[in-house]
Amino acid sequence: DDQADVISECLAADTCIVPVLSLAYTALSDVGAKHLAKALPSNRSLQLIRLSENNISLPGAAAILSSLAESAGNLVGLDIARNPIFTDNHPEDGIRAFCNALQQCKSLRYLSLVSTGMTDCIGVRLMSALRKNRSLQLLNAEQNRLGDGTAEALGEALSHTCGLKDVSLTANNVTDAGLQALLSAKDVSRLDAVWLSQNPARPELFAVPVISGKLYGGYEALREYLKL
Repeated sequence: DDQADVISECLAADTCIVPVLSLAYTALSDVGAKHLAKALPSNRSLQLIRLSENNISLPGAAAILSSLAESAGNLVGLDIARNPIFTDNHPEDGIRAFCNALQQCKSLRYLSLVSTGMTDCIGVRLMSALRKNRSLQLLNAEQNRLGDGTAEALGEALSHTCGLKDVSLTANNVTDAGLQALLSAKDVSRLDAVWLSQNPARPELFAVPVISGKLYGGYEALREYLKL
């Protein structure tokens, strides 16, 4: 947090040419996240930000997404995995701000929310917000508490203008009922892959292959996919 304001000033400068910013494992909190958020609307070089394994909660995450929604920059990837974003009881306006900002992000193609404390109720809200988001293609929501409501809401989102292609729900609480609801969605074929290992659901009952491993298995693979 002590250096976040300095980094923010550098990112906001017209001379900034940094394409990838990695501040993972730096104990960054909401204070630092909000400093970074101030620079994003004016930055034109950043393409990928990695903020995983920090102390960012909902206010900080919402501030970053809100800035991205206002930005005309080129940022396509945001990794805020393993932050306590949804682990506490947050007011309704905080959840609403996060979802509204996500809905309005125009350039973001990859978002990692791995192990951020998402419940099924929050997952439903998230998928509803993505109904009108055409840009996001990869969503990694592994290791949360998402369930059948999220799976069904994902299916419903695909019938709108949602741009999702790959979604990882690995290590959540999706059961056969949730998988059936997703597969019954009329536009589920728009998905290239759904990652479902380590869930109560039994994909073999529906002739659905279980994809194991990590979504776009690592930093270099992700950069290649995003063409960074």
